[in-house]
Amino acid sequence: MASRRKERARQPSGEELELEVERLVNGPGAMGHAPDGRVVFLSEGLPGERVRAQVQSGKSNYLRARVVRVLGEAAADRRAPPCPVVTLCGGCPWQELEYEAQVVAKQDVVLREIERACRTRPEEVHDPIVGSQWRARHRIRLAVGRAGGGAPIVGYRGRGKHEIVPIEDCPIAREELSAALPLARGLAEREKTVREIELSVDDRGVVRLRGVCSPGKPPEAERLFGELTDLARRSEPPCPAPAGIAFEPAESSARWRTEAGDVLQRIVVASDMEIGVPLGVFTQVNADLNARLVAAVVGEVAGAGGRNVVDLYCGAGNFSLPLARAGVNVFGIDADDRAIAAARASAAKLGLDDRARFDTRVADDLALAGIESPPDVVVLDPPRTGAAPVLSAVLAARPSVLVYVSCDVATFARDARRFLAEGWSFSSLRLIDLTPQTYRAEVLGVFRLTW
Repeated sequence: MASRRKERARQPSGEELELEVERLVNGPGAMGHAPDGRVVFLSEGLPGERVRAQVQSGKSNYLRARVVRVLGEAAADRRAPPCPVVTLCGGCPWQELEYEAQVVAKQDVVLREIERACRTRPEEVHDPIVGSQWRARHRIRLAVGRAGGGAPIVGYRGRGKHEIVPIEDCPIAREELSAALPLARGLAEREKTVREIELSVDDRGVVRLRGVCSPGKPPEAERLFGELTDLARRSEPPCPAPAGIAFEPAESSARWRTEAGDVLQRIVVASDMEIGVPLGVFTQVNADLNARLVAAVVGEVAGAGGRNVVDLYCGAGNFSLPLARAGVNVFGIDADDRAIAAARASAAKLGLDDRARFDTRVADDLALAGIESPPDVVVLDPPRTGAAPVLSAVLAARPSVLVYVSCDVATFARDARRFLAEGWSFSSLRLIDLTPQTYRAEVLGVFRLTW
């Protein structure tokens, strides 16, 4: 056994292996097994394909390898991707897989991650919520590169660390965003401090821009807004005029923010319910499926029968306000004071400020301190890093039901393990495919207090 481990450890970088791709993984690639039994994480490949792969790094129990070529027949679900830069851009690594197979693979990845971390599966797994696989994103984030004093390069981050892939269109983005790409290029040419540009379109079809800048003097938002409006007017083919523009520094320690025009996005979160979300405050990238996600959360809370709900990481009221309209009392908590101000404004406009209250609080052990009524239900929608900072506070409150929305299955599974250890059962799970063509999965998990 010792000699075999030694032989494994000597696996040289650059050596080529032939192996079969077994499944896709929670990352941009796939996995199989080397002839010596070690797991091999592959840069690409689809289940059922036999590939030749070049070893790039490894440990005694796994290797990482780059697929050199596919041997024999391609997988039955392999397709020609419509995006011309899919092999260069790092954003959509699953485009080569038929969409129905993507959903099956994503569900498999989610359940495997949960079973590995929790040693169990949910009692019920609902059918995934899916929508259009193309032209679905209402927000894209573009990088800006500047080399040698030439024209700036505007596009997506490539698969290499510093590579930027310029784009003329993006098949996963709403058509308004592709049409507005000249605005992003025009902004990069006019403002040299901009490092990233976020283009967004709201549910009224209105386009806005947000620039992430180097620290220092804030850009002149009014001047740039006027210049981009003029650029849109003169553009051929037609380019949508921006409704608003905002700038923020890349470093969180620098507190300035400057803006011009209308920076309030109008997002439909439920039937006949629209909320206002300022540029820079979190929204889901897929507005159509977000409304279906909201409906699923409201349904789970209604099924729990609770009257008092705490919505942690509530943002601008994406779940809080539809829940309040459904008749429950909601206390929304978020660390972003701009998000909380927007949620309060929407609550007042919708006539829900008697049932939906909001507070700016840091996500920590004291997040639930001083709440008047103990929550029957806690809704969690944390960032990709998970809900670890508030778990002690949530578990101490002992709500009957936890409704957890997550965009990262690994941190979701980690937190779920804690719930199970503290007396909650894993009642149900649902996949919501907000980001087709990628391995990323949005999940909705429900946990019920059993002891």
